[in-house]
Amino acid sequence: MSELKKDSTERLVYLDLLRIFCTVCMVALHVSGTGMQAPIGSFDWHVCNVYDGITHFCVPVFAMISGAFLLDPSRKYSLGKLYKVKILRIVTAFLFWSVTYAVITAVKSNRPFGKELITDFVSNVLKGHFHLWFMFMIAGLYMLTPLLRKFTQDKKLTEYFLILCCVFMFIVPNISLYSLSDKVDAVASYVNEKFNMDFVFGFTFYFVAGCYFRQYDPGKKIKIAIYVLGVASAVLIPYGTYFYSVSAGKNQFILYAFQSPLIGFLSVALFLAFKDVFSSVNFGERTLKVISFLSATSFGVYLVHVIFLDSFGITCRTFNPLISIPVLTVAAYAASLAVVSLIRKIPVINKYIM
Repeated sequence: MSELKKDSTERLVYLDLLRIFCTVCMVALHVSGTGMQAPIGSFDWHVCNVYDGITHFCVPVFAMISGAFLLDPSRKYSLGKLYKVKILRIVTAFLFWSVTYAVITAVKSNRPFGKELITDFVSNVLKGHFHLWFMFMIAGLYMLTPLLRKFTQDKKLTEYFLILCCVFMFIVPNISLYSLSDKVDAVASYVNEKFNMDFVFGFTFYFVAGCYFRQYDPGKKIKIAIYVLGVASAVLIPYGTYFYSVSAGKNQFILYAFQSPLIGFLSVALFLAFKDVFSSVNFGERTLKVISFLSATSFGVYLVHVIFLDSFGITCRTFNPLISIPVLTVAAYAASLAVVSLIRKIPVINKYIM
């Protein structure tokens, strides 16, 4: 999420635009998520479910964008650079913002200074605010980068890795969600447990897929199929969430998960769509500067935006969520962008906290 545009090639412009789009969607996801506390099936719940459901692609796509840069065989990354630059930046940024959010939480609690407050403060710093989980995930992918780069040097090996990911992340674990037989569920769970294919489970699929789809065109027929499945997924995610939630009598977000096939189709479809649409567009110099700036500030917006969402004093249910969600999203994004722009002017420090 934090890699910046290194040159002016058109291929990288579409990744900048995709990063900006995902950043806005991430803010919308956090805005609409609070509305899922509404009664299941109510107007507010349905609206928030649509916004929340179809924006859950943003984190997988962020992983794809990072993989498109870090796993590119033509780019060289030594272990020293990986740890001293990339991972160090993640660690320092996490610590700074985790402390910041922990301080805000402590102040808001209005509790007297004492052992309990200190214990909770330290715990909050170590765990990080709810949205900072991304930092742990992306740091893990960075650590795997030297190994994964060996795969991405060979197209067939990359495809083999992605196929394994699809089987053991999207197919086997999800069989129990759609099967009509307890025996089938039991077999799928047994296979999933015994194979223990953790290496091909998780965001590694998206990380490697970003590199693969940046380098290779899957062909017209496959792309059409992916686009159709992506559009269908955008419809099925909120509808399926409603179906499962009503059936269970409580919110069920299984289709929001990164290992949901629907999120997978939607994420890959969006990545390819931005590549197809914007790779051939000739942007003016002024437009390119704006795109580059907004892309470069995306990581900072991710870190900062929750402060504003918590301080607005209103939520997406304060008024009609059809209006409140886009309004609050734009407001939080704009406020975060302003703060990030100021922090970026601070020499040295800005490189380590965003």
